[in-house]
Amino acid sequence: EDRKAIPTARLIAISWAVAIYTGMVLLGWCGRILVSALGDGEQVLFALATLLLPSILAGIMVSAILSAIMSTADSQLLVAASSVSHDLRNGKMTTHESLKQSRWVVLGIGMAAIALAIYSPEAIFSRVLFAWQALAAAFGPLLIITLWRGRVEGPWRIAAMVSGFVLTVILSWTTETPGDIAERFVPMLVALGLAWWGSRNNS
Repeated sequence: EDRKAIPTARLIAISWAVAIYTGMVLLGWCGRILVSALGDGEQVLFALATLLLPSILAGIMVSAILSAIMSTADSQLLVAASSVSHDLRNGKMTTHESLKQSRWVVLGIGMAAIALAIYSPEAIFSRVLFAWQALAAAFGPLLIITLWRGRVEGPWRIAAMVSGFVLTVILSWTTETPGDIAERFVPMLVALGLAWWGSRNNS
């Protein structure tokens, strides 16, 4: 609420991101030199911790990483559950009904994640790229048009978000094009067009 805090928050967020991403790049470069025989690049942090740190510190490092992974996973489950029980239903449920529905949503998403991990094994990096790509296609075009042209009508907002997400999922199953250009650009362009059409009354 305090607009004066925005510059400070911006500085902290950008500084933190720069530090994190710089560290990630340096870690990858060091890993390529020190453990060049490592087959799975996603294990580089664990390999370097084991190689360079005493056993106790390496164990603490690995435990911290796994803790962060588990914390992120359960946070995403809770966010999804609250979105379904509160946002989509506009809060029109009793506490008991909301809790019951949240539990079912958490169970459903958890089972879907387990099935995806078992029957469609991929590198974690590939899964993260796909997730960010789907999020960008679902919300990016709508955000751009909203900032550029103003309000987008309700049905077109939904159409833009759904088309961006669904097309990303569908095209991810098709034959890969060079650089995955179809998977990356087609959903964005379709969603962008729908959002623009929904904002035409503002022109």
